[in-house]
Amino acid sequence: LCRLPEPLSFLDALPNVTNANGAVFFASPFSWMEEYTPRELWLTPEGLESAMRSRGFSLERAAPEPVLIRDHARKFQFIVSHGMLFRKVG
Repeated sequence: LCRLPEPLSFLDALPNVTNANGAVFFASPFSWMEEYTPRELWLTPEGLESAMRSRGFSLERAAPEPVLIRDHARKFQFIVSHGMLFRKVG
């Protein structure tokens, strides 16, 4: 999410590709960078929850989510992202 140039445009598409009662899960460290996303488009976890609510989703669960990123054969990054599980209402 935090590497998309227009994250809200991505969220706009979710209601059309998610079944009724379908789930959408985000695991994001919310580590925005201006080289990917203009600062005025950055979201916080609260902002994401609000944006998803306005698109017909409810937050079911939020919790820290460990993530292991493989950069190459001998380098890995361990981070703890903010996991958020949303359910499409109706």
